[in-house]
Amino acid sequence: MTDLAALIERLEKASEPDKKLWMDAYEAIHGRQNITLRWGRFLVLIDVGAWLDAAVMLVPEGRLWSVGQRTNASGFVACTSQSHKSCIGTTSALALSIAALKAGLADA
Repeated sequence: MTDLAALIERLEKASEPDKKLWMDAYEAIHGRQNITLRWGRFLVLIDVGAWLDAAVMLVPEGRLWSVGQRTNASGFVACTSQSHKSCIGTTSALALSIAALKAGLADA
């Protein structure tokens, strides 16, 4: 299992957003060398609990995304324009983060 696949699995098992998990996700998408002003903005978002806004920053550039509440089930569903496959998470932010990482995995 790749590191990215293991991170996706951690996100799928999470019941709520977690700062360390989000930092790992950012690094997986944008790379360690891309710790810039964007990284600072990302940290501010997770520090104030703006998890969905932080999750949007994980979506690969140029991709469309959507997120919504599941009907007849608990949790949220999200997808990106890369895979068109739905990803499910316990929060909208987790669902979108999973979709963003799966888009990155598809690119690899």
